[in-house]
Amino acid sequence: EGHDAPVGAHLSEGVEVSGRSQANLLTVKGYPMAGLVADCDLLKIDAEGIEAKLLLAARDVLVKNAPTLVIEVLPEAENLATVLKELASAAGYSIYIVPEYGSDEIVRADAATFSSRLPGRYHSKDVVLSRLPIESLTSAP
Repeated sequence: EGHDAPVGAHLSEGVEVSGRSQANLLTVKGYPMAGLVADCDLLKIDAEGIEAKLLLAARDVLVKNAPTLVIEVLPEAENLATVLKELASAAGYSIYIVPEYGSDEIVRADAATFSSRLPGRYHSKDVVLSRLPIESLTSAP
């Protein structure tokens, strides 16, 4: 990508985000997602385009336990937006958008009309799904 050192990693197959360069390919061992998230209260996922598949693999555990989720949603990740809408409905989550700049105000999004392009309207890629009111997530103890 024109840098002297690697700037990150991404999956090369089965992802919604495409068109990224590949210098080196590595094979890594996978772990069942449902087992990894079973006892989580907070889960942050930035998995370079495979977020929807990870959420679907752990769907039953997420609906049952409803940990707060922080997910990167890129504009082209339309399948992810669909999964988030369904998960919000099934687990009773509210969807919040956290602006990167331009405002310090977190925006509550309507789950029924949420789309992968909506976070960009608020200069963001980061979305929070939580059963807790946003005030409880942002205030000091």
